[in-house]
Amino acid sequence: FVFALRLLYRKSSIAPESLQKFNPHYGLSREKAVVSNGVVLVYQNHSKTNQFMSSTSLTPLVPSATRALDPVFHYSKLVSENAAERTCPAFTFFDNGVLKCVTHKSFTDYLKYLLVKICLLGCSCWA
Repeated sequence: FVFALRLLYRKSSIAPESLQKFNPHYGLSREKAVVSNGVVLVYQNHSKTNQFMSSTSLTPLVPSATRALDPVFHYSKLVSENAAERTCPAFTFFDNGVLKCVTHKSFTDYLKYLLVKICLLGCSCWA
């Protein structure tokens, strides 16, 4: 979620519909999100990921003082613990030895779960 917010990415650019439907040219692959010298360098080359730019760009994501919101720490951990091909989605991981990735559905479902948990969606806390 922090990647999407900091990069102003659309959900479709962060998470594919499925691992099988992932296109590394359009989606965020491991090749386009690289940990280097304490930052994550994100190569943006698709118009839907950089809607207001007409060219490619390289955007650094810097560490956060708050560990829970630190994209560098969490992405570095994901990459070091889950070796995958550079053409795989950036958020690829192994679950019981099976290669998986964060998908549109899992991204949306977990975001909704968190919003409900903090009472920003579907609850009567504000009534």
